[in-house]
Amino acid sequence: NNFEAARNLAISANTLKSIMFQELGGTARYMNEEQLSIDAKLTRVLGSLLMSSKIFNDVLLFDRHGEVLVSTPETSFTVGDRLGAALERPLTGSKMDPWMSEPFVAPNGHRAVLAIHPMKAGISSTDVYIAGLIDLQRSNVFSDMFKHTIKSDPGTYAYLVDGSGQLMMSAEEDRSEEVVPAEILQATFHKENTI
Repeated sequence: NNFEAARNLAISANTLKSIMFQELGGTARYMNEEQLSIDAKLTRVLGSLLMSSKIFNDVLLFDRHGEVLVSTPETSFTVGDRLGAALERPLTGSKMDPWMSEPFVAPNGHRAVLAIHPMKAGISSTDVYIAGLIDLQRSNVFSDMFKHTIKSDPGTYAYLVDGSGQLMMSAEEDRSEEVVPAEILQATFHKENTI
């Protein structure tokens, strides 16, 4: 049924999120161990380490103020840009776990989310974070998983919305206006989970 398909998709998405954080954490450790400096050459290293898997569309490093320090060529963020709306939580030097940003509109106009992992102090004198950008309007492993799940069950239509019911991703662009209000979705899933 549709609820079971949605549950399976959620489990797959959570597994993928864990893999994203592992990839970012491994890259952060490598950068610290190799004592790589934050400069233009780092762009190539980030691209080769994180972009080949199609998990992320873009990769960037930023400081505790949300200022972009390095970005891969495909990203719509450039060095010196501020992430602003992409960072809803304050960045502090305390030990933080990796986290996902809230959905936001990137400079290219696309809806996106960031998988963010803090880095140890070795690479810079200030707090630095590594982030993989997932462009919800471009192809990546997440969109491939979403589209495959939808197409595997004929007659099923699904879309991804944020907590406020805003459309983030639709497998069928011609049906992107057919979104169920957030209150109905929340009531339905709450009812299904209590049975």
